[in-house]
Amino acid sequence: MPGSTVSIAGQTYRGGLLLKAAGGVVKAVNVVDLEDYLRGVVAAEMPANWPLEALKSQAVIARTYAAARINPSSYYDLCADESCQVYGGVTRELPASDEAIAATRNQVVSYAGAAAKTYFSSDSGGYTASSLETWGQDIPYLTARPDPASLGPNSRWTLSVPLNRVADVAARYGVQVGRLRSVSVTSVSASGRVQRVQLNGATGSRTLDGAEAGGFVRSLGAKSSRVNFGGTDPLLISGAGAGHGVGLSQYGASGLARQGWNYLQIMGFYYNGCSISSILNAGVSGATLTAGVPLNRAAPLAAPERRPLDLPLLAGMPLLSGL
Repeated sequence: MPGSTVSIAGQTYRGGLLLKAAGGVVKAVNVVDLEDYLRGVVAAEMPANWPLEALKSQAVIARTYAAARINPSSYYDLCADESCQVYGGVTRELPASDEAIAATRNQVVSYAGAAAKTYFSSDSGGYTASSLETWGQDIPYLTARPDPASLGPNSRWTLSVPLNRVADVAARYGVQVGRLRSVSVTSVSASGRVQRVQLNGATGSRTLDGAEAGGFVRSLGAKSSRVNFGGTDPLLISGAGAGHGVGLSQYGASGLARQGWNYLQIMGFYYNGCSISSILNAGVSGATLTAGVPLNRAAPLAAPERRPLDLPLLAGMPLLSGL
């Protein structure tokens, strides 16, 4: 029912509640209108005192992320934490974020007639990563490119890690080289992110490549894999950025907005070759989108003449109770 709220594990959410017995526990699923869901997401993902155009870009990519994952065959569509996107419910709602959501109502980023993969991270560290270098999947609009507007508290950072700690992490990756003596980065991607790490020890050497190399670096406590190594014991890590770096950089969006870019231009920078579309109607089988207008040529969209049917979104959150 419009305007209704429900309490789950002490938190208040808009919409209704579905209880599902699964795996010996009762799971609570918040059934909520997509636009109401976003009110609990955008403010949780981006500070509400940031420029409105940055908030609008966050609203559109969060809507796109959610709309692309509506799955009628499942009893829920999205989790409520960073594994999907953070959903905080009513307590996280703020007027500025609500304004951004309302101003972009029903708008999504599209590519080839479908919702795009609108990945985002906190700070690219000055250079976005491609989906190919990060996950081995070549998505044409998720490329590596300079991102000088991405400036935040984690744009530059350092980390000191004792060598015995490095050895413990290396062992979890199956590295067996005897007593560890040194670690070095021997190959980086186009965006400057680690692609190969060499570990030298008393009984030999071992290299970690690709996703393993990046995972190793992050397991050391690095905020991103855009790093350089120095020193031996401790290992000194100099890094840039926070997160995987693919797609929109939130600090970059804020920086571009402060330079006068609008939200369509911001998204056009991070999802080059994508378009802006509106959800025209929806049903249990999915949403219909308007023909896309290229982001780099788009003007702000007017509200559709025909009000679309709101998409119910199922955000799953397990309750702490057994059967």
